[in-house]
Amino acid sequence: MWKWRNERWLISRYAVAGLLNGVVSISAIYVCMSLGVSPFVSNVAGYAVGLLISFSLSKIFVFESKRQTGPELRRYLLSFLLSFLLNLVVLGALTESAQVSAVVAQLAAISVYVLLMFLLSRWVVFKDGVDEQLSEGAAK
Repeated sequence: MWKWRNERWLISRYAVAGLLNGVVSISAIYVCMSLGVSPFVSNVAGYAVGLLISFSLSKIFVFESKRQTGPELRRYLLSFLLSFLLNLVVLGALTESAQVSAVVAQLAAISVYVLLMFLLSRWVVFKDGVDEQLSEGAAK
């Protein structure tokens, strides 16, 4: 029972962190554009800010990792690239082959990205720290 409760707690914190990250990333994009930066560069800047905030929130708030940042950051970046690539594959497949509307395709692609990124974060990037938390919680 403890394990499922802990997983639900992680998912809840992941959702909160994702919403906060989305607000900050979108804000960064619009601040850049309001300063006269091109939409493309603004988008890249917003996503770069979002990636750093997402990693920080995941490490500190969601998974409460106390491990070394370097190895986790490398795994996080690889997980991001894999998740984003699959996001693009799903988006392309749905808009090109399946002839799905762009809005539905975007929602599906985003959902795939969010789910895969959570699973990789939980089971690859921050796994050791989460396992430690689970064993400490079970001992209590």
